[in-house]
Amino acid sequence: MISDSNFTYAKFKYEKLTLFCFLCSCLGHGENFYPVRLKHEMQEMEMG
Repeated sequence: MISDSNFTYAKFKYEKLTLFCFLCSCLGHGENFYPVRLKHEMQEMEMG
């Protein structure tokens, strides 16, 4: 752990997580969870 006057940092690693959805930022399902997905040309999308 690293600490300074205002923040404490800890290094950690997740193991055996469930699926993560990059569209809604939730655990438990992937992007394929949504039955209908709009196709977009390459563009930036805000997550969450």
